[in-house]
Amino acid sequence: MNIPHSAPQITNQDFNNLNLVLQSGMIAKGTETFSFEEEFSTFTDFNFVKATTSGTAALIVAFKALGIGPGNEVILPTYVCKSVLHAVYAVGAKGVLCDIGDGWVMNYDSVHPLINQNTKAIVAVHIFGISVKTEDLVSTGVPVIEDCCQSLGFLGDGSLIGAKGDISIYSLHATKCLPAGEGGIIATNRADLGKEIDNISEGNKIYFNLSDISSTLARSQLSKYNQVLERRIQIAEKYFKLLPQECTQPLWDARESSMFFRFPLRWLKNIAETIIWFDSKGIQVRRGVDALLHRLVHLEDDAFPNSVKAYEGTLSIPILPQLSPSQIQYICQQVQANLNPNN
Repeated sequence: MNIPHSAPQITNQDFNNLNLVLQSGMIAKGTETFSFEEEFSTFTDFNFVKATTSGTAALIVAFKALGIGPGNEVILPTYVCKSVLHAVYAVGAKGVLCDIGDGWVMNYDSVHPLINQNTKAIVAVHIFGISVKTEDLVSTGVPVIEDCCQSLGFLGDGSLIGAKGDISIYSLHATKCLPAGEGGIIATNRADLGKEIDNISEGNKIYFNLSDISSTLARSQLSKYNQVLERRIQIAEKYFKLLPQECTQPLWDARESSMFFRFPLRWLKNIAETIIWFDSKGIQVRRGVDALLHRLVHLEDDAFPNSVKAYEGTLSIPILPQLSPSQIQYICQQVQANLNPNN
């Protein structure tokens, strides 16, 4: 078998829709992009939606819309991809890193002590599809940008992940929830921020138009996204049933707050060696994140104990919607085999 950790699910419908836009000759930003923005707005119930060239571009625009620049501070977790920190640097602001809680996401207790008069935003990262308790961060009075690049979906109560802050950003990268190759989205229900984002775009302060090619694929993916969400839940239920509880307990505890974009396991064995072992079995697994940001900027581990524990003890296994029943069974068998090599 050859089971990737992350891969887009491209169907004949996607091919047909792409062929139509290519035949039209309109491959820059046009009607497809405007239609995608409208459909995404309907799906998420955001009043204002703007498609961008990437999730990072969306985050940069969000910072600029909030007036963030040199001399300002932005709080973000160390347990996230480095693109978030790069977006902070792109507007000249300072990134202030916080630890996460026990369940991979940041929380009020890790953020509140870091707030001062220079703090102009908190980036709430809903990693793995697990929702941060955004309302707790909003209570600080600091603007909250919700990073939903791994969390386009709904909670157990039916509410949208990412709808409680000031601005939400999404990624359309090939490995993200709504894969369109490249692209991003910035969304808000605040009229003042929507107007400011329009001003940034129309004033050519930042060029971030999404092409009709990417928008067509994004529209096609969005049209079947509810089925994708349901399939992720079905696979997660299989994993909870078939995998050892000691591995799945942290995610089980967060199940009502997750749309299961990733399926992270608590893993007490060496992660680097485990990745190689699974690769020999035809299964691609990975760490939760590639690196801890505080280490990249030469800060000590002592201030980030939960993040260090998560980095060293989290193994992410495939939860692709296109996994077959036999592949799901095989993944579970190999997890068991690695944990119990003598059985």
